[in-house]
Amino acid sequence: MNKKSQKSKHPNGILNVLVLIAGTTDPVNASTEKSKYANSYTQETSQDLALQNHESYTQVPVNYWDKEFKEQIETFDEEYVNLVLFPFHGWTGDNSKENREIAGAYLVNRLCGANGEKAYYEETWQNKPIYFHLLGHSHGGNVVNEMTKQIDKLGSKWPKDWKIKSLIYLSTPFFKKLHQVKVNENFFHKDAEVLSLYNDFDLTQRMLADFSMETLSDEIEKLDTSGLSDVIDDFKTYVESFPIDNLKDYGWDKGYLTMSYQDGLEVYNYTIKQLLPSLKDILAEIVSIINQLSEQKTYEINHKDLKKKIDKKEHTIIEATEAKNLKSFIQLIDTDINEIITDLKKVVENNKSASTFSKLEYLKILFADAEIQLIPNLIEFLNINPATLQGAGNPLWNTLYKILQHNIAYYDNTYAKPDIQFENSFLKDKITNINVTNDDIYSSKKESKNYYEFIKYIEEIEERYEKNKTQFNLLDLLFTLIANDKKAKTLLNTLPSIINKIDIVEYIVTGEADRRLKLLRKLLTNIKTVFDVRSFGELEDSSQKLILEQEENNKDSNPYNDTLKRGSLMYFLIESHSTSRRRFHQKVKKFLKRLGAKR
Repeated sequence: MNKKSQKSKHPNGILNVLVLIAGTTDPVNASTEKSKYANSYTQETSQDLALQNHESYTQVPVNYWDKEFKEQIETFDEEYVNLVLFPFHGWTGDNSKENREIAGAYLVNRLCGANGEKAYYEETWQNKPIYFHLLGHSHGGNVVNEMTKQIDKLGSKWPKDWKIKSLIYLSTPFFKKLHQVKVNENFFHKDAEVLSLYNDFDLTQRMLADFSMETLSDEIEKLDTSGLSDVIDDFKTYVESFPIDNLKDYGWDKGYLTMSYQDGLEVYNYTIKQLLPSLKDILAEIVSIINQLSEQKTYEINHKDLKKKIDKKEHTIIEATEAKNLKSFIQLIDTDINEIITDLKKVVENNKSASTFSKLEYLKILFADAEIQLIPNLIEFLNINPATLQGAGNPLWNTLYKILQHNIAYYDNTYAKPDIQFENSFLKDKITNINVTNDDIYSSKKESKNYYEFIKYIEEIEERYEKNKTQFNLLDLLFTLIANDKKAKTLLNTLPSIINKIDIVEYIVTGEADRRLKLLRKLLTNIKTVFDVRSFGELEDSSQKLILEQEENNKDSNPYNDTLKRGSLMYFLIESHSTSRRRFHQKVKKFLKRLGAKR
């Protein structure tokens, strides 16, 4: 051992080494912010901090662990003469099966000097008993499991007197197939125990970690969706502000099929200059995103500092067939919109000397013109059966399912407690699970009761999808998440407004326009039903008020996410997933004291 902080100790018994292994706060394999990676180091800093000479853990340039956690664990380290802290291992934190496996193997090799690595604990220490306590947060706990597998593989290369005394999991998602712990009494202490902390509101542990995604970060880094968000907000505003009253006047004495020149001009110009151009802007932004995501890219699965080479992999997020289908549909809609704008402009130009505008002529151009298939095209591509979550032909939802399938590398239903992995080992009765839900401030909020209904349904879907990976089950999960996202809810809340406007104008029209409006109403009603039945009420904490600046600055670069809206999906995925690492929990401290730390 060559660290000053460890040299100053003179163990009065067997040395106990506490190894800290960070996880990830990136709930999907998509973040490009270094604050989300388990190494959390700048490019100028060696990933293996064992090569550096920091006296104090709080001086180690790691922003993954909270300051309070670091200070408390450092104090604990200083209090116990036979306990030393090994906080120097970093890995990519990448939410991929391969990198978790590499990280576990590398750390074991690094500790004992196997497979060409320089031993952190050199030969003198390899001939002495050492008890290891492996503590991992999130996927760091799965790296711990990979460490046990690597120790087992090393056999006699792992020092015979080195024993694992405890495994400590903080918010680790435990898989049924991936990253299974290897318990071997040759390298586990006979008195070893397992401790696990979990939070009911941890949506990453309970749901999202099920999906090990293909690497998306390189493309997400280049992708700017703020433009799409802005134009969607504009379109929503234009829909809600549409001068529907100008079409709503039914008085026979005023001529219910006509509008005054001023009212008619307002409707036409609003449609020509605001409503339809904003829809075209949405389509243009979507095409730009499709083009970026449909380019074939080459990804490195491994991290260069983990010293294990893995072949590069080519991957396209949206495959060519799906990209073509999406863009063909968008082109049809865009062409229809252009034709509508052209026809509306002609009416305005030809009506300059008139005193009124015809309501029927306006509505016919939008909904009944045989040359313009906007409504039929929308219905063909967006049709969905709420009971099956499928549509006739090749609608958007079928394409979306194919895209999701293509980007799921592995699905393995996770659980919050590790007991199943240990059931065939001598540790099966030596597991302590601690519920830290009350440490999450959201637990005291009235909206939390809705969360429990929400997560109950999510877990029902997970069980169904595990048995049968169908379109219904996967889209059921996706639509349930969307239905309970605040921003998505705001957009979906425009559907009743649109349906209401259809009801108003349908009173005026007959024939083909009436038929198409009825089909459009049915389509929008079906979409509304899909999301309504999956909404579990308000989840966000109504008592928490964020100022505008906080909401605007709530970006991925904030490592502690202290401006996340409590009860938002991102809060559950990130903040609730981080509850166990916010401070050095008293029960973890007592556990370590009981299993080896001596003053």
